[in-house]
Amino acid sequence: MILIDCTTQEIQSMSCLDIELLRGLEELSPPGTESLVVELVKLFADSTPSILEELRSALAQGELTSASRLAHRLKGSAANIGAAKMSALCAQLEKSAQTNQPEVNNALVERISASFTASLLELNSYICA
Repeated sequence: MILIDCTTQEIQSMSCLDIELLRGLEELSPPGTESLVVELVKLFADSTPSILEELRSALAQGELTSASRLAHRLKGSAANIGAAKMSALCAQLEKSAQTNQPEVNNALVERISASFTASLLELNSYICA
């Protein structure tokens, strides 16, 4: 799924997860080992909250270049685990953070945070299915 230049409307209609990507990751897991998806979900769940906090801090301090880099990092992490909606929101923030629009940027961070929570719930459901 390509996430470049998604409009807000496209993001709102987007599925939270890219199930095809998750299925592809499952196929990469060697038999008799922990699922690659499970490993990636653990890493995603453990690392994302601190990156979100760094992002909030960078925006609060007006460090727009840092904020854009952190949004880029989150975009990649989300895309790698199939969190398509979160990745698209991060792409929006990556661009928006290059401008000084605190209200827009802070609102995007909150949407990203909410999408992270929703993605984890759906990822856990996927794993348990």
